[in-house]
Amino acid sequence: MADDQKPDQPGSQSAMAMGLAIGAGVGAALMAATGSPVWVGVGAAMGAALGYSRR
Repeated sequence: MADDQKPDQPGSQSAMAMGLAIGAGVGAALMAATGSPVWVGVGAAMGAALGYSRR
């Protein structure tokens, strides 16, 4: 997190939520393509990490 950002800043949680939603969507698409439900969790974790890094 940058020095000028605080965890309670507006938008910091929305970036995390957006990353989580996008990651879950990508995971769902991969699950549909491969038939393995593991991809939903992997996609959600990757999206959460990306959303956290954009805070």
